[in-house]
Amino acid sequence: MEDFPQDLILNILSRLPVKLLIQSRCVSKLWCNLVDSQCLASMHLRQGSEEPSLLLVACPTGKASITSLYLLKEDRGTLRTSHNATMQILNSRKYGPWCSCNGLLCFARHGDGLLSSRHDGRELVFICNPLRGDVLTLPPITTISPVPVGQKYGLGYYPSTKEYKVVRIFYHAFDGINDQYSFGAEIYTLRSKSWRDVRSTPPYAVTGKPVFAEGSLHWMINSELHPNKTEHVILSFNIAREEFSVMPHPDIGLKNHDMLALVDLGGSLSLVDSSSDKHILIWVLKDYNKRCWLREYCISIKAPEGWSGRSNNGHIRVIGFWEHGEILLTSSEDSFFSFNPRTDALRYVHVSVLPHDIARSEVYGHTGSLVSLKAYDLTAKIDVNAVQDSCNLEATAQKLEQ
Repeated sequence: MEDFPQDLILNILSRLPVKLLIQSRCVSKLWCNLVDSQCLASMHLRQGSEEPSLLLVACPTGKASITSLYLLKEDRGTLRTSHNATMQILNSRKYGPWCSCNGLLCFARHGDGLLSSRHDGRELVFICNPLRGDVLTLPPITTISPVPVGQKYGLGYYPSTKEYKVVRIFYHAFDGINDQYSFGAEIYTLRSKSWRDVRSTPPYAVTGKPVFAEGSLHWMINSELHPNKTEHVILSFNIAREEFSVMPHPDIGLKNHDMLALVDLGGSLSLVDSSSDKHILIWVLKDYNKRCWLREYCISIKAPEGWSGRSNNGHIRVIGFWEHGEILLTSSEDSFFSFNPRTDALRYVHVSVLPHDIARSEVYGHTGSLVSLKAYDLTAKIDVNAVQDSCNLEATAQKLEQ
């Protein structure tokens, strides 16, 4: 292998599946340094050839405090978990994933950011790469919200500086005279030592989990708190400029925005409309700069046998793309359905028995990556030789891009 040109090796490796590359780290120290290099991780992301997969986040029962992450794979029409957990996270019973970016997951407390009444500022946030088994715990948040609910987190990436940033939105204060809230935000850049305030403040409260696309994080606005001011708009946060703004979404004539949700479909920001009892509509933002939305998918809900009629389909959650270019959906009853855009067919997907010690679980669409969090851990010991190898690889990669 040492006789092959380094640029050729990088080009070949950048096209292979992440799981296979991670397994190959055991071959030799050379292989390990190649796979662990930030250069190869960046090239692999740019190739965009990694197939989307499914990740089951399983929360423990009782007093147990270990969250387990399993890969899900379809086997003859049945979703089955990997035999062993892909990774396990200690002391994480009250935590769950809020956002994903480049194969990394951002974990914070479950639910709507609800904090204990005895909250003392030691709220933890951590980032993990499930396929690599890396976990990075961030420093405690610095600004304590006087309102112990409604915190939101997001994770984004700025490619020009190769920086990952975690954003936290929180209630800053309540104006009793005008009966309105004000909001604040702080940001943490990986490799930094502490959180810092964001000068741009969010104008509205947000709801749900964010979607990172086109260099920005996106949230649905909480229509209950802002019933007359937020029609047809989404709150976005530009990771590079660190600025909040609002952007329009399709005017679909809904007064109840609870029936709308954002989802990532193949890297595109998409809006799910579950207001009908006959179908689910998915709008895709085709041109981000021109804010051009197209109604891309219409998923009939009448096809699956045993489906119960409802006034709307708010109980349905669109997970995202998975195997064979199909779109996976799940209901509140933990039933799964797969929609084939080529045939407009909707089929039921059986789920095998889950591990017995799971109290709560949720399935997420996930695209693996080689991004290593060890490079961002300020407490980690640095291998000087590995750093030098990485620098050499980075120089080679720059030549390839010229």
